Amino acid sequence: MRDPGTAAVLSAVIPGLGQIYNGQILWAVVWFIIAPGLWIGTGGLPIAQLVLPVVKPEAYLPVHWDGLWGAFNAGVPQPYSDPALENFLAQSQVRLVRPVQYMDKWRLDRDSVRPIDNGAVKHALGFK
Repeated sequence: MRDPGTAAVLSAVIPGLGQIYNGQILWAVVWFIIAPGLWIGTGGLPIAQLVLPVVKPEAYLPVHWDGLWGAFNAGVPQPYSDPALENFLAQSQVRLVRPVQYMDKWRLDRDSVRPIDNGAVKHALGFK
């Protein structure tokens, strides 16, 4: 395996890219088949402007890092907000799947991506 940090960053930009970097072509193909409808990533508007024309997702689930470097058990300190990115997504007709709290759980199926209750795990971790 090559540098796992580089693979993680590549996968955060485009799911499957980290697997290609690591030579895991089969896993990359799986990600390219599974992920076209949903882009899970980070990087704000500059990355979205590069990725959206290539990936063409129906929905975007941002990795919400706010507060991660503080006390984890305090949870997400503020709601996800990135007005420039939100405008770009709306103009591109890409639905924003807004994260609420650490340990949010989502289900991706052929119709959409939707939240699933993960209250027991959140409660066990002390999140609201």
